[in-house]
Amino acid sequence: MDPEVLTDRIRELCARAIMTPSADIEPVISELQAALHEHNLWVRDIAAKSLVRDPIEIPASVSSAKAAD
Repeated sequence: MDPEVLTDRIRELCARAIMTPSADIEPVISELQAALHEHNLWVRDIAAKSLVRDPIEIPASVSSAKAAD
């Protein structure tokens, strides 16, 4: 799903959760959890792609200090 559409969906579900009586909240919370999970997966994917594209260089002094441990 498009990140902007997903963000809008999460906002909509938050608003619905606020307005929904507690007796009827379970389906709204389930939808919100699913949307948040999908957003989390999207963020992880973006982070992984950026780490692969721009790997972090570890200075030699830090690498050798860790190797000595």
